[in-house]
Amino acid sequence: MPPLNYGTFFANFNLEMIRPFFKERIAFRRKAPRRMPSLAFTTLPSLLLLGSFTFFLAPPARARLTFHPTIYEEKADYLDTQTVAVYHFRNEGDKTVTIRKVRASCGCTVPQLDKRVYLPGETGVLRAFFAFGSRSGKQEKKIRIWTNEKDLKKPYELILRTEIPRAVRFSPIFLHWGRGDTPITRTVNAWVEADSPVKILSIDEPAPDFSVRLQVLKPGRGYLILVTPRDTAKPKMRRIDIQTDFPRKKPLSYSIYCSIR
Repeated sequence: MPPLNYGTFFANFNLEMIRPFFKERIAFRRKAPRRMPSLAFTTLPSLLLLGSFTFFLAPPARARLTFHPTIYEEKADYLDTQTVAVYHFRNEGDKTVTIRKVRASCGCTVPQLDKRVYLPGETGVLRAFFAFGSRSGKQEKKIRIWTNEKDLKKPYELILRTEIPRAVRFSPIFLHWGRGDTPITRTVNAWVEADSPVKILSIDEPAPDFSVRLQVLKPGRGYLILVTPRDTAKPKMRRIDIQTDFPRKKPLSYSIYCSIR
């Protein structure tokens, strides 16, 4: 075959020579069917994305019992010996709820329920009785409730807060001597915390084991109680009762304790 003369080829070249070739190429591309994307690269990501949205949009597990209030707060009076916290609740779910156990954080607090089983939409009341005893100042107790709800990760928790006023603060309330020690005098400070003045009317002296003297630092506001054992030869445990004139309707009495051991 003789060699191609490029000069002669380009001299005689024109577009009409290649136009049929391009027409056939364009027609072929129009008729050729489109290839479907691979299922492995479309369906799997779509499923993963759909699963992610399903996870985030799914409603979280919701507790069925709703309480009002969840925190009960009350300031006590000088004459109060206990407080009763009342918590109302309702079964907001679509299944029956059974209360299995109710516990308070302190033995001084006793929770009570009218019943244990509550149908959907049914309401109930929980009462917590907190006995003050010798406590004073700010107090906080917790009440926990366990139910048969499987999706409940931890028990319900209610809080009881109260402030128990002190008309008179005694410090210390326990006096101690060792057996055979020198019978020295020990002192109890009594400071009035009430707004009104408080007078100590009498002290019940546990004769013949201890002698007790009252010293007034500031009338109606501050006192010293001086306690001296007669001897320390034998172990003893005695209570000293102190009567005040406050409040006027029902005056309160207080106690301090002495021991030899």
